[in-house]
Amino acid sequence: MPVPPRGYWAKARTGKRVVRPPLLEIDAPSRPEPTIPLTPTLPAPASVAPTEEAARYEALHQQLLAEMPALSVPATLRKPHPLITSWLEDDARDRQRWSGLHARPAKSKYATPFARRRLRFLNTLFHALEQRGFKITHDPQHRFDCQATLEGNTVRFAAYERIRQVRRPLTDEERAIRPGQKYTQESFATGELILALESSLPRGLTRSWSNQADQPIETEINQILAGILVATSYENEQAKIRAAAEQVRWEAQKQKWERGRQEKLEQDRRAALLKIVKDWRDAGEIRAFVEALKKAVNDGEFRPNAEVFEPWLDWAMERAKHLDPILSGWTFSKDLLPKHEHETEST
Repeated sequence: MPVPPRGYWAKARTGKRVVRPPLLEIDAPSRPEPTIPLTPTLPAPASVAPTEEAARYEALHQQLLAEMPALSVPATLRKPHPLITSWLEDDARDRQRWSGLHARPAKSKYATPFARRRLRFLNTLFHALEQRGFKITHDPQHRFDCQATLEGNTVRFAAYERIRQVRRPLTDEERAIRPGQKYTQESFATGELILALESSLPRGLTRSWSNQADQPIETEINQILAGILVATSYENEQAKIRAAAEQVRWEAQKQKWERGRQEKLEQDRRAALLKIVKDWRDAGEIRAFVEALKKAVNDGEFRPNAEVFEPWLDWAMERAKHLDPILSGWTFSKDLLPKHEHETEST
């Protein structure tokens, strides 16, 4: 990629004429056009010793394959699965609505060889999964993003076509309407069917299948079915691990709540104790004050109105008795705390 020479941007800012360095020509006949797949296959990871977990699930995969009868994808769509039947019915309704609005008939979404092939392939896979107790559903927004659920464990997988993107030089006509542009990108359907598991698996296990040089993906139907069964087993194990971790977290949270509750109870006990002590002191101070008033009257230092003073003394002493926890009939509980409404006797 050429870069501007020194002083290029300074000249451009001052309005001086600058010459843009041309791009290198890369369309020499000896150089093939680069191909960029839109749905690339990830390179195989570097050779890594399989973990104990991966080895265990690989052994399960081989065991399932050994026990599984050979499956084959028929050349025609036979006994469509209910999900595939619903796809075909939706397509028929869409074509009928189109025909009512346009003069020419609508083309079916499943008219191409690849579309029919994908339906036959998925139909075989769906029936094989349902025979093993799975429930098959799909994403309403992405029809061929499917889900197989068994006993609450869901495995997600998608069946799609590999799209290849090729960079080519523009024709003379295209250059005329796209000045300054030399190349364009074009996408091509390859007709290659890919099935990829979107659920987690131990590293090292196969999670996608596609056509090989001399082996179509249909010959891999048993491998794919076993892969989905292994992914379901792995998801079940991971769900148990998550449930155990959630139980630990829940127990820790309950202990935290219990500590908070005990701290609140202790705060309430201290507050109740301090209130009892304060009432006891207040009652003693009232009685001391009443005795001081009586002494002041006897010593002639205080001459109140007897009609008012005597009833007031009786009221003050009754008030002191009411405040005094020892004389007021207060019950000394084991927690020194009145029970809250939500607490039981066993708390």
